[in-house]
Amino acid sequence: MSKRGLKNLLGRSYPPLMWHARGIATRLFRTGVSFFRWIHLLPFSKRKARSPEHFLVISLTHHLGDTIMLMPLLERLRQTYPSARIDCAVENTVASFYRLFPGVDNVYALKLGPVVPVNMGLSIQRVLRILIRYLKEMRHCTPDICIVPRWPDDLFRDRVLSYLVGAPRRIGFASLAPTGRAAIHRDALLTEIYDGESGLHEPKRFSQLLTKSGLIPEKFIEGISTSCIHSLQQIALSVNWHTLAERLKIDRNGAFAIIAPGASMPYRRWPIEYWGTLIESLKQSGMNIILLSGREDVEITESLHSLTGKSTTLVAGITTFVESIALIAHANLFLGNDSGPAHIAGALGIPTVTLFVANKDGNPDHPSSPTRIHPIGPLVELCMPSELMGSCTDCCNAPDAHCIKNIAVDQVLETLHALLERANAIHPFPKRFAGIANVH
Repeated sequence: MSKRGLKNLLGRSYPPLMWHARGIATRLFRTGVSFFRWIHLLPFSKRKARSPEHFLVISLTHHLGDTIMLMPLLERLRQTYPSARIDCAVENTVASFYRLFPGVDNVYALKLGPVVPVNMGLSIQRVLRILIRYLKEMRHCTPDICIVPRWPDDLFRDRVLSYLVGAPRRIGFASLAPTGRAAIHRDALLTEIYDGESGLHEPKRFSQLLTKSGLIPEKFIEGISTSCIHSLQQIALSVNWHTLAERLKIDRNGAFAIIAPGASMPYRRWPIEYWGTLIESLKQSGMNIILLSGREDVEITESLHSLTGKSTTLVAGITTFVESIALIAHANLFLGNDSGPAHIAGALGIPTVTLFVANKDGNPDHPSSPTRIHPIGPLVELCMPSELMGSCTDCCNAPDAHCIKNIAVDQVLETLHALLERANAIHPFPKRFAGIANVH
């Protein structure tokens, strides 16, 4: 038989066999954990949660946007249980943000790496890393309730950690395989499983896990997508704005817009020359333009600064995380790609235009769907291509900037005007936006 014939033969049977193998691996993992507890190499877990006095929220993603969208859940948990202990187990790269959050008592920063376990080999490596980090840093963590909010998969193996911790209540959403079938082996690591509704904004879905499990009242999640995150505003206020503005050479009394041209994935980055044309139009408003990025996007931001010359101020890789939050909090306007800074700006209540490279009429549950992952906030507008190109359907799948090139500069300006009209209807800002209304 040829290699192609063998591949076609196995093509039909491989997924079920693989799924069965994952189920066996999960049972072996549970049996192994029980055995090591029995011989006292792992600590025994609590048998029963008498009351919700100690929570552990697990989110092992390294994405800042996902981290921001989890904040409403933490705020509402703290609001309902003001005297309870709330801990978080998170990826090391975002741990600094959680430590700033006033509602969190303790943060376990687990250095697991950004590699996504897309096959059995990487999955085993990820589980071993989680086990090692648990033994080194979390073996004395004994919460009453573990909350595992990720849906509809367990991409970062959050549930593995929840099972190792062994809380009497381990709460999460029912998992789905890529084919849409139930992932029973993943759900076996939880004690309470709830259905996740389709077509929801992620912060609302996360918080629904608390209402479905009876931890908070339903009314607490009303307006969750259009509210500011108050804890984020408190973090911004912890920085001395006068000192920061002086160091960055920013007129602290003048109006300024922030542009963040970076993004974690190349296909999410609007071309530099498009940003340059937009900045030329924005200069008519008289607002100062600040180009902001972290260390990972310095090269992109410096390229834009070289293109725009002295008409922009460069703040690339020279601010701490909390200083960047404070800078965004004092902006009059924010424009950027689908990235962490856009989520921060929206959640702070800053008028925010975010460029998404997705089909607005596509699958609302796609990981890159704007319905699912748009920034939180009362003054957020999205700008998307009129259509995707080539083989791209729900979202662009090209290795570089592709479908995002279909977002025209005029389209962004129209979106900006609509946002400012809405902002002025909520609260007039005549000094802030006097010149932008006439920009073309």
